[in-house]
Amino acid sequence: MALRHAMARYLHENKDTLVVELEKVMQEATPVYESLAPDIMADVRQSFRDFVQLYTDYFDAEALPAKFLRSLATDIGRKRAAQGMRLEDVIRGFDVGETLVWEKVGEALLPDGYSAGAWLQLANQRDQFSKAVRHYIRQAYLTEEETSAQRQLQEFRALSSLGRAIVSTVDLEKVLRQILEVATSLMQSRMGSIMLLDTSRKYLEPVTDMGLARSWVQREKIPVENSLSGVAIKRNEYVLAREDELAGFDLPRPAAGRRIRSALSIPITVDEEPIGVIELYETTPRTYTDLDITMLTTFGPQAGVAIKNARLFREERRRRRQAIILTEVATAVSEARDLDELLESVCEKTAQALGVDRCSLFFYEPEAKALTFMAGYGRSTLQVWLLNQFHIPMTELGEATARALRTREPVLANQVSEELSLESRIFRGPGVRSYLQVPLVTKDDLIGLMSLEMTTEETGFTEEDQALAESIARQAAVAIQNRRLQEKLFEQQLTIKNAEVNENLYRERETSDAVLKATPDAVLVVDRDYRVVLTNPAAEFLTGWSQEDARGRGCHEILYGSANAPGVCPGPECPINRMFAGESVAYAEDEVVTRSGRRIPVGATFAAIASPGGKVDNVVAVYRDISEQKELEKFALMQREMDIASGIQTSLLPRESLTIDGLSVNARQQQARNVGGDWFDYWTTGDQVYLVIGDASGQGVGAALFASMAMSALRVEAREHEEIIEVMEHVNRSLYMGNRSDSFVTVFFGILDLGTMTLSYSNAGHEEPLCIGVAERVESLSSSARSLMGIFARANLDVSDRKLKSGDRLVLFTDGVIDAPSSKGKLFGLKRLNRFVTANRDRPPDEFIDLLINNVLEYCNGEPRDDMTVVVCDIP
Repeated sequence: MALRHAMARYLHENKDTLVVELEKVMQEATPVYESLAPDIMADVRQSFRDFVQLYTDYFDAEALPAKFLRSLATDIGRKRAAQGMRLEDVIRGFDVGETLVWEKVGEALLPDGYSAGAWLQLANQRDQFSKAVRHYIRQAYLTEEETSAQRQLQEFRALSSLGRAIVSTVDLEKVLRQILEVATSLMQSRMGSIMLLDTSRKYLEPVTDMGLARSWVQREKIPVENSLSGVAIKRNEYVLAREDELAGFDLPRPAAGRRIRSALSIPITVDEEPIGVIELYETTPRTYTDLDITMLTTFGPQAGVAIKNARLFREERRRRRQAIILTEVATAVSEARDLDELLESVCEKTAQALGVDRCSLFFYEPEAKALTFMAGYGRSTLQVWLLNQFHIPMTELGEATARALRTREPVLANQVSEELSLESRIFRGPGVRSYLQVPLVTKDDLIGLMSLEMTTEETGFTEEDQALAESIARQAAVAIQNRRLQEKLFEQQLTIKNAEVNENLYRERETSDAVLKATPDAVLVVDRDYRVVLTNPAAEFLTGWSQEDARGRGCHEILYGSANAPGVCPGPECPINRMFAGESVAYAEDEVVTRSGRRIPVGATFAAIASPGGKVDNVVAVYRDISEQKELEKFALMQREMDIASGIQTSLLPRESLTIDGLSVNARQQQARNVGGDWFDYWTTGDQVYLVIGDASGQGVGAALFASMAMSALRVEAREHEEIIEVMEHVNRSLYMGNRSDSFVTVFFGILDLGTMTLSYSNAGHEEPLCIGVAERVESLSSSARSLMGIFARANLDVSDRKLKSGDRLVLFTDGVIDAPSSKGKLFGLKRLNRFVTANRDRPPDEFIDLLINNVLEYCNGEPRDDMTVVVCDIP
């Protein structure tokens, strides 16, 4: 027994030295070792360390479970088979390493005079250990070989199926999806993506993915320079990165929420030129065999062939579609009900026929010698709104546009340079690579301009495109001119009718005024210039603007305190603006800024007053103050959160005090108004008493949940491990892996051996417990290493021991006790607590705890800022 423990102790103290010597011996005894790849060599080196640790545990334990031995040996056998090492080299490596260990053990321990029987017993244990390791390594190695053979067959079948799919379909998305599915299936990966370079070759566009978070996949473009893909594309070869090698790269997020720790990027090529990548991701460090890499790199050229075929098919389909759309343009022009619809149809059909990104129509105004935007395709609502605010004088036109209007011939600009003209700064869309300006001419009269824009470099305007655009422009110019003449006549007739309607509206206002005055909600009537034409007394009370002052002012000045120009609404998403645009806004919540600057939440409804022609002349806006409603909703939400947090805390805590062999443990928690993350726990196992007190950072539901996680993890790990430091390290790892908000916990964890009355404990950043004995001297249970838990991957902790005497009292507490402030802001403090403990040490534990908490509550005027938790353990 003593020899076995001496051997375990020697191995533990000389682990690092043995690992270095093992590597030297392996290099001499196994020639293949020096030819291993760096990542495989690193894995083998880690196996040396694990082997020495297993040896240590094996000879130190009374009976080490076979599953630990089998797990390590099986893992080594499986990995070495996958890494291509021969079985005999693997076994030889183990034998050489084991022999070295025993030589070193003999040199160190033979002089200590252990009996021959002890050495014989140790040798028998060595034989059992060695036979078991060889058996498990050989078994795992052969199983992995068989699995690898089956996998190779599966890979070849998958490649064959993939090849047939590529030549049998031109559906690019379908083929790329199948490529990704085959790659992830063969590599047993759950995550992957295929991304293609855009025309600038500066960004990657996700095409298909598997197992990734939607927020990442939905990104339109990913910068090449910040990605692992960029390295693979630059080198035109696969790149594998793990752990710290991934730092600084723009990586996707797994749908499951874990962190990517391994990524493999494989270029997709067409004629040996990279056009994108296939990437596989793992949440654990991953190695790939040479066969894996060979198989995966064949996907790159195959994907390139699929993309090339699909693009050729799309080009042919586009040309055929053009002929059809030419007919549709003529039909749309003849069927348009008004000028606006005609202009929109011409823009849309022209853009589709020519495959351009944007098509815009401008009217030419001879008197002002300027262009005015009328309709556009491929522009956002904000761009359209901005274009409608400007007219372009002929002097502010770009060179190509001015020449097209002057010569009345189409002008192509394939190289877009920076211009200082108003057209370039305002009217030209973003990202334009080339554009075609086609004048609209009827009977030698210039009536406008058609502007066609492309944002990609790989496509441009061909001669066929220019001829087609000119033909459409001639047809559109005639139709636009005829429709403008028709609408001018119609507007003259409509003006007469509008005059009659306005007279009737004026008469009806007298009746409406009486209704408005009696309405408790604020009412504003706004005209098309966004001016307030009518308000009621309730609006005066809400906004602070009198009815006289409000009338004629911009609605945004009255409602939000910001002036707006006549006929211009500062916000495209403004409900009033949307109503004038023809949208229906039933209800909206907003915030009104009063004349004095006070902000009032309101609920608003809107109604349009339209002319007989259907045009919205006025918008009626009705606002109701919902301040009280919002406060009630906020209070209800906060109250529910506090109820949930309080319930979580209460459910965590032991319900009864603990009494065993004369020893007693009592505790109480006083929750604050803002619930924190305090908890305590105690239980017994055999002749050991477990004491726990902790505090999670933050307040509310988040802190209560994190405290629950910590308490549950500690209970579980305490059942699994006997050593306190192992329990704390496992708990820290569990909390760190599950931490998504930089939260942390402080924990004091102690185990009291009733036989020896020795308290072994570890303190992770918690307040140091107090111990007072018969001599009435208060001492702290200090620790030298007190790292917080849950925020660092490895916690810096230690274990201390304290021999307790009969009559000792342990007092465990959280920071809510000593950090309670008085009305003057002075804290209760540790000194005041020490005086209380000394003065009341003879009180029963429950009375002691109640009196302490009542003293603290009285000190802070009954309003503690944080939870207060006190645990008292009395030694018999």
